[in-house]
Amino acid sequence: MPGPEAPVDQIHLQHEYELLKAFIGTSIPTAHAYETYPGGCALILESMDGLPFSEYMITEKMDLPIFINTAILIAGAIGDLHQHHIIHKNIQPENIFINKNSHQIWLIDFRFATVLPKEKPHILNPDTIEGELAYMSPERTGRMERAIDYRTDFYSLGVLFYQMLTGHLPFESSDPLELVHSHLAKQPVLPSEANPEIPSAVSDIIMKLLSKNAEARYQSSHGLIEDFKKCRRQLEKSNTIEKFIVGEKDFPEQFQISQKIYGREDETQMLLDMFERASLGSMEMAVISGNPGVGKTSLVQEIQIPIASKKGFFIKGKFDPFYRNVPHSALVYAFQQLIRQLLFNRMHVGLKIRSENERSFFNPS
Repeated sequence: MPGPEAPVDQIHLQHEYELLKAFIGTSIPTAHAYETYPGGCALILESMDGLPFSEYMITEKMDLPIFINTAILIAGAIGDLHQHHIIHKNIQPENIFINKNSHQIWLIDFRFATVLPKEKPHILNPDTIEGELAYMSPERTGRMERAIDYRTDFYSLGVLFYQMLTGHLPFESSDPLELVHSHLAKQPVLPSEANPEIPSAVSDIIMKLLSKNAEARYQSSHGLIEDFKKCRRQLEKSNTIEKFIVGEKDFPEQFQISQKIYGREDETQMLLDMFERASLGSMEMAVISGNPGVGKTSLVQEIQIPIASKKGFFIKGKFDPFYRNVPHSALVYAFQQLIRQLLFNRMHVGLKIRSENERSFFNPS
């Protein structure tokens, strides 16, 4: 009998099959069939003469020339996806295959991929977020109130490149909430500081990919590849890479209206100052007024990341005309969000304490 999660697996695999069937490209394996059987389902793909990238990073010495060449190949494969308006949303070493001889790259695991230009995330329990949390962009955590677009893949790519060069992830924690907080608020150690052999220009490329806001990342795989090619040319010519301004040949692959709010710096700072005072013990309230559509909601959402960086709680409610018959509907909705966040935190604190106790039991020292 299928387990309780079988229907979800079937939906994900069927979605992956339909997406791959409609895509023709060298960076994606051909999907031959989607089969169901008693107790489960299976997606039958073409044979890939390669190994998972997670194994490749262990077996291959990742010196600078190999890293740059491999990074260009992976960026090209992701650019191929974006040209077909596909957002992968789960870029990580397990989902990349590489042939060591031909250097062919395949991307796999499209269970969470989308062909929508944008997606609106929701605040979820970190354990239920789709994809690998260690490689997840800040907007995908649902705590930024920013839509998800193709640039989420560039952040995940930055995490992968950071790992390839330094040997470890930019943020490491066994606590999902701590990882979410790190992606939102913490800056990783510069790759060039983690490993002095990494040139500053390469470090700058990776840090641009790891920008918290999508507008500050690379806007195209073309711009990213051009910067890596510039590094390669310098390396081949003089065996060194001089520092340069990254992103000079980077132009958006798709038309995007910036989600950043402009012209409200003073109002934003006032709200942040109030939050700072409240975090020190005072009680504050701000009333924001204005005609519909002037940006009241956007202004409030702008302070969500600074609040998250202090591990504060951000809740919101709106008196929607459709719910006029529900008393205090906005307050009810807002405090439902707060209760969910508190329950998630309580659950993870309990799990963390239990885990620490188990380690103490097995490791008395």
